Amino acid sequence: MNRTIKYALSAVLGIGLVLPVLAQDNFPDVPANHWAYQAIANLKKDGVLVGYPDGMFHGARPATRYEMAVAINAAYQNLKQISDGLDKQIAAINDKLNNGTGNSSDLDDLRSQLKDLQSQVDGMKSYGSDIDDLKKLTSSFETELTSMGVDVKSMKDELNSLSDRVSALEKAKLPFNVRGEFDAGVLAGYSTSSTFGIDETGRPTGVGHGNAFNQTPVGVLRDLTVFHNVDIAINSNTKGSTTYHLVGSTGNILGGAGLGNESQVNVGTPYNVGNSSFWLQQAEIDFKAKLGGLGFDARVGRIGYKVSPWIFQRPNVDPYFHNSYLANGQWMIDGGAVSLGVGKGSLTVLVGTAGTQTDSSGTVLQPLMAGATAAPYTKGGAAPVGIMSNAINVSNVEGANLAIPLGTLGKLDLAYLYLDTQNAAFAGVNQIDRVSDYGGTLNLHFGKVMVGGGYARTPLMYNNTKVSDTDDFAYWAHLGYHTPKWGVGVGYQFIEPLYAAPGSWGRIGTWWNPTDVKGVTAMAHFNVSNAVRLYGKGQFFEGVGSALSGLSTSDKITTYEVGLGYKFSPVAHFSLGYEYDQYNLKSAGAFVGGKPLYQWYNIGFGYNLSQNTNLSILWQISNYSSEGVAGWGTPFNGATSAKGGLITTQLSIKF
Repeated sequence: MNRTIKYALSAVLGIGLVLPVLAQDNFPDVPANHWAYQAIANLKKDGVLVGYPDGMFHGARPATRYEMAVAINAAYQNLKQISDGLDKQIAAINDKLNNGTGNSSDLDDLRSQLKDLQSQVDGMKSYGSDIDDLKKLTSSFETELTSMGVDVKSMKDELNSLSDRVSALEKAKLPFNVRGEFDAGVLAGYSTSSTFGIDETGRPTGVGHGNAFNQTPVGVLRDLTVFHNVDIAINSNTKGSTTYHLVGSTGNILGGAGLGNESQVNVGTPYNVGNSSFWLQQAEIDFKAKLGGLGFDARVGRIGYKVSPWIFQRPNVDPYFHNSYLANGQWMIDGGAVSLGVGKGSLTVLVGTAGTQTDSSGTVLQPLMAGATAAPYTKGGAAPVGIMSNAINVSNVEGANLAIPLGTLGKLDLAYLYLDTQNAAFAGVNQIDRVSDYGGTLNLHFGKVMVGGGYARTPLMYNNTKVSDTDDFAYWAHLGYHTPKWGVGVGYQFIEPLYAAPGSWGRIGTWWNPTDVKGVTAMAHFNVSNAVRLYGKGQFFEGVGSALSGLSTSDKITTYEVGLGYKFSPVAHFSLGYEYDQYNLKSAGAFVGGKPLYQWYNIGFGYNLSQNTNLSILWQISNYSSEGVAGWGTPFNGATSAKGGLITTQLSIKF
């Protein structure tokens, strides 16, 4: 109705709409390519516009006061019809409730009617200004309405009654809304040999709670952990320039034995319940203001922020426990972000502290590491596992992000961030207390074609002086073609050994955010039918071969992922997947020809129990062999192989 009245008042006032049409659905003199075509069609359908006796709209002709009165009466009748319809629905529902003879099907019908009624009532809350406009117009055009035979007094009384009802609805609305998410998961690990299994984060499976690593591996009934987590979000529900967002969480997922701290891969630690604690995930005030005539948007408090996966984005380090806040990619920062309009884009200035937030048991949340002082792999050294940033633990974040939309084609993101620490570290003999993290990402869409790429650097610094200025950059590019039926893509990455932005750009085996590699990525998917989907991905890397590299251009890394997805129904799906990650270390110190291999086999099932409730099950089988390469034993006990698996079940409810 809001739309109907606004269009009626603009169209019938004759502001010079020169319009065209659509056969029976619109007026013949309203062309289908006119900007107001659909508005005119809607007004005709709603009975607000009836046209002239010749069947035309005559949009260029100014409306007379009498014609305006006709439109006002039509808009009023339309609004009254909506109100009367709601009254009838309420009466019908009350009648069924008072009779008390309903069976289960009647109750289902009542629920459906109540849901529809609630939607319409919520919609009426926005009618206040429209009703006020109609009241003013009714007084202004009282003479013309009376000449049409309209009972103006009854019309005014009815509009006053509707205005009172809408005001009551608006007052009854709470100033905030509450939403939440409940997640409960079971992780059961096992072993199929005398060694433990290994998951994608480098954690062992088949470890009995309290057992030491040198004891016999166990089955799923003894390596069983139950996690739970509840997130409650409170958001302002009032109009205005200031809003607020609060997210509080509680559960047993945090801590070294649990799922860690939301940002670091918990390498080598068996699964067990974490701390039973609560923490503040987000607490921010958003407001619009002006300074010196310049308008800006500001977010202050505990805010979340990200730029792009290559520059500044938190990795999702919990692949077996899915949660909206753990997987949103935002770094939690206590501070503020101010955004200014720059042409059609925006410039955001960010200042805050990181890694200082804790839960109620003292676990530091989302510690932010940046910079690298050495290559992640050295010849004859240990296998790279986890995230290899090893320079500073960031405590302060300052910088700017310029986002430039390129029309319908895509967006350009540019960022320059200073990541500081309060406790200086050393890179060799050089002291460091800052990582300068800067770069740009471009993503474009040309119909079915997608193209993009970027460049970034992370030099180590002491205050404003660069300590290192080599081997610390990355660049990447990708090209894809996608249709509703199938899609293909190819990309290239070049990541130097000391590049270590706090980002999330991929994984090789148990090595997250890999560096000191370059090579090609190819991927494809094919929808066999609406129910069956096939996909595949291959990566073909080699070492960068710089002076600091641990991997030479003779060392090769090959990864494959293939999978099949099948939809049983709109609410149930099944998946199969296989991952293969192999190193061919031809120049690995004294050992030549080593080929360490990670393999995971995945069987998954998901079922939507209701619109907001989902059940998921995953069975992952692991098989790792170091192939005798020195230093490539598992990160938890140095074993040369790891065979086992993990069975996970998760129930997620959003409310």
